[in-house]
Amino acid sequence: MMIRTGGRNLLVAAIAVAATGLLSATAGQAASLPKNQNGFYLMQGKSDDQSRYFAVDALCVAEKHNVFIAFKEDGAGLVDFLSLNRAGNLNRETLRLGEADAGVSQIYYSLSEPETGEDVGRLHYINPGALGDPAKIAMNTLSSITIDDARGECMVQPDVVYVGVTNQRRLMVTANAQGKLVLSEFSRVGGELLSTKTGGYWSTGKADEIVFSFIEGDELTSLKASPHERIAYPAWRKTRAGTREFSASPQSFFVADMEKFGSRENRMPYGLALHFERLEICRHLAGEASGDPGRDAQLAKSIERSGCSAAKANHSEYVKQSGNDEKLSKMLTLLKPDF
Repeated sequence: MMIRTGGRNLLVAAIAVAATGLLSATAGQAASLPKNQNGFYLMQGKSDDQSRYFAVDALCVAEKHNVFIAFKEDGAGLVDFLSLNRAGNLNRETLRLGEADAGVSQIYYSLSEPETGEDVGRLHYINPGALGDPAKIAMNTLSSITIDDARGECMVQPDVVYVGVTNQRRLMVTANAQGKLVLSEFSRVGGELLSTKTGGYWSTGKADEIVFSFIEGDELTSLKASPHERIAYPAWRKTRAGTREFSASPQSFFVADMEKFGSRENRMPYGLALHFERLEICRHLAGEASGDPGRDAQLAKSIERSGCSAAKANHSEYVKQSGNDEKLSKMLTLLKPDF
């Protein structure tokens, strides 16, 4: 939904905000929104650099449209509302945040023009305690944004551990009570459910990078996230029998702290998650051989830098690591290093 308020254009959507409770301002302090305790929020600074992100305090993702609006506070009671337009340019609108008006299971924050003090709207949160144990809810619960009487409803789903959006789609990972992971893919317009994959894996590695891996038959879908500025492009990839079918990076995403929320039952060794990616890269590079000496020399250097020799040498050990996991064993067999 696009909200227009005079010169303001705010994209309104649904939220993925991690916090353990709702915080209000105390005497002598500026008002402040709930703080992120259970995850990380990042958004792209420019669409032409799909690997660089910057941290934001919260993220609101549409339930029926793949648009979003991010929040970043300045510590003095002002909140920047940030979004990327279709041209990839960053939009910014700054409003003043009022003190919390709390009820039994909800809390409201008023929004006003910084210069005039004119009231322009409000943010409506549901208290996480109304949905269960707050310590087990990775997302915070922004229910709606209202600007000049135009109201944008927000997605409130406490089992989400990852959600990211592009102009084309929304990908979301949820974890049930037993910690089993489910990947859902939605269309850009209307939020139509396109596919669902169950029984995923999660991995954490260097620089706190988080990787979700979903295997269905000969198809492997991987989502990569990090609380830091750089994420190796593409952050999302889908391959079938080693051939990449889809790749993209989200304009903005939320990812839970999986060391806190992930189940040990479906934790994949980080090295194995990287091995799957390396096998795909090496197979692609090997297929680029052209017979041109200069080009093939460049490819040989790329193959060496990508660790393809190590991938071949270590493959049998990863097969052993997969143990009795039928999905992993089958995928490793399909992706054998025959490049």
